[in-house]
Amino acid sequence: MLRIFMTGDNHIGLKYTSHEKSAELAAARLNAFPGMVDRANGENCGLFVITGDLFENTYSIPKRDVSAVADMLSAFKGTVAVLPGNHDYYDRDVKVWQYFKDAISKKDNILLLSEYRPYTLDINGEAVVLYPALCTSLHSAPGENNLGWIKAEPMPQDGTYRLGVAHGAVEGETIDSEGAYFLMSRGELESIPVDAWLIGHTHVPFPRDLAEDRFTGAGRIFNAGTHVQTDVSCNTEGCCFIIEISTDKTVRAKKFRSGTVFFSRKHIAAGASGLAGALSAELSALPDNSSVDLILSGAVSAGEYASRRDIIENALSRFIEGTYDDTRLSKLITRGLIDAEFPETSFSAQLLYSLLDEPKEAQLVYELLCGLKEGGK
Repeated sequence: MLRIFMTGDNHIGLKYTSHEKSAELAAARLNAFPGMVDRANGENCGLFVITGDLFENTYSIPKRDVSAVADMLSAFKGTVAVLPGNHDYYDRDVKVWQYFKDAISKKDNILLLSEYRPYTLDINGEAVVLYPALCTSLHSAPGENNLGWIKAEPMPQDGTYRLGVAHGAVEGETIDSEGAYFLMSRGELESIPVDAWLIGHTHVPFPRDLAEDRFTGAGRIFNAGTHVQTDVSCNTEGCCFIIEISTDKTVRAKKFRSGTVFFSRKHIAAGASGLAGALSAELSALPDNSSVDLILSGAVSAGEYASRRDIIENALSRFIEGTYDDTRLSKLITRGLIDAEFPETSFSAQLLYSLLDEPKEAQLVYELLCGLKEGGK
């Protein structure tokens, strides 16, 4: 039996420049690796495969971060195989791979898949061959991918475990309308007689229905997605796959939630429970290690509206960072509020009564009329 820990699209060096806590968010991507390695060791995996885009780019990753990744990976008890993706495409002259090769030069368990050729490994006494479809550029020519050499390669028929490792878009799973990201079809992948495909590029994992507590059959094509959610548009909690291939080549898999930071955007409409109540209800389930963005709407009492910023910032204070847009939030204009300022039969009162079902408009007119009233004194 062969057991594999699979991750990819780790994007070490991602900057998060639009975030207040950019350094903490970037560090979380790197600091998730010890937990992943521990889980891989605990699951008795013999192979740890990174399916591309370990790094955000080829030119700006600090050498200390590259060395830190290598040190963390070296704690894995088996063999680590690293595939260059399109963000960290392979070129022997680019800085990131020079740093990486230097960092792993004295580590005998980390292998860089930098050539289009079979890599034959001994994993706990089992013969394993890796067939890498690595990237050597950021983009591909329209509709082209790096599978051609694998299709032409004779494959062993003696029980050797055969693993395709690729980086690129998979038709039906990834948007690649121009075919610029090494587009592969499922039919094309299925036609190549490997035991399993370990693929990177798509940040959302597929298959999507893997269990966490047990191995299940899931086909032969796997994309684990990113190990830590990258931003609010990335619809994953961050995960890795653990894949088990038996001697009869039955393939089963399960997932491991590796995410250490979560991004959430909440549209919250304040209602009868008020602003504080709405925030409490909507945010209570979010973990503390979240970056939260709020879009607020609704009408709240005059007291809550006056102190809305304090209420919002207090609700966000337990998270890594929090931002909000309260421009759709309005002060609830009531008959009592109107009657306290304007005579019931006045034009101002009658106009405001007519707007009670339009909270934002009522607030704007109310504040305008109050301002005019004050100015006329």
